[in-house]
Amino acid sequence: MAIYGYIRKEFPTRTVEQLALLATYDCTDVYIDTEELTEDKELNRLLATLGPQDTLVIPSLAVFGKKLKTLGEIMAHLWELSVRLISLGEELDTRHSPYVYQMYGVVAQTEQACQKKISKQAMERVRAKGGVIGRPAISQETIEKIQTLAHQKYSLRQISEVCDVSLGSVHKYVTEGLRQATETQLEVASSC
Repeated sequence: MAIYGYIRKEFPTRTVEQLALLATYDCTDVYIDTEELTEDKELNRLLATLGPQDTLVIPSLAVFGKKLKTLGEIMAHLWELSVRLISLGEELDTRHSPYVYQMYGVVAQTEQACQKKISKQAMERVRAKGGVIGRPAISQETIEKIQTLAHQKYSLRQISEVCDVSLGSVHKYVTEGLRQATETQLEVASSC
């Protein structure tokens, strides 16, 4: 039943202030992540280290630097291990509020379901107005031009600029043309 601390450098407050908050707890170890919110090396080490009945002290839930869905996954992991979470900024202690973990899971699932519905409704509105979802259609003439330029050793970027289409579309039709040429060569070779 160890006590661990976790902070993120300079987020949500200065590192010194966060460490001062944790100083009142006799932490076995304090994990400190960089201020880059996409880097979680220390958080991942901490989550792998935590055991049943351990305590995790954080200055604020914001130190996780995660959106609701990912924060819900972290909370589910802590709940599975029966980790006591103390978040000082929110005055949260799961020993006194054991349903916090489940509540985060429910809120994360609700947000995800709402986001899916909002996206689906937005696409339906675009379609109802005659809009097209996805890449715009490219004429057969443009496709043939893309493949001809590719055979003439133009770069994908050059083809994209000449034909006024996206680089992704050029890649798609060049690859498709190469695949068709290979299949034709194989058919000719097998018929001989």
